[in-house]
Amino acid sequence: MICFTVFIMIPVAAAFGLSFTYFNSLEPPRFVGWDNFRYMISQDLLFIKFALPNTFKFSVIVGPGGYIAAFMLAWLISILPGRSRKWFALAMYSPSLTGGVAMAIVWQPMLTGDR
Repeated sequence: MICFTVFIMIPVAAAFGLSFTYFNSLEPPRFVGWDNFRYMISQDLLFIKFALPNTFKFSVIVGPGGYIAAFMLAWLISILPGRSRKWFALAMYSPSLTGGVAMAIVWQPMLTGDR
């Protein structure tokens, strides 16, 4: 909980607070309110032309697309015969399992004491 607070909650809160200020790293932050957001939506051409449409396209394609692909893959594996179903399920789940095994192999010698 301490690590989550120190490395996630505090930086997110600081970024949220700094988004309402004018900050150039040389002077202390000066509160400007919603001016940064007003500028970003009305005058920042890169944001309007590239960032906003790309974010929208990404969220529309990846969000539902990921759920549809996962459902279709699970359905295709479920209709396979028993023996091949096990091998396909193993092939799909093994990449997510190998990360933990690799971490255990790397960290175990470092964290164990004298044997």
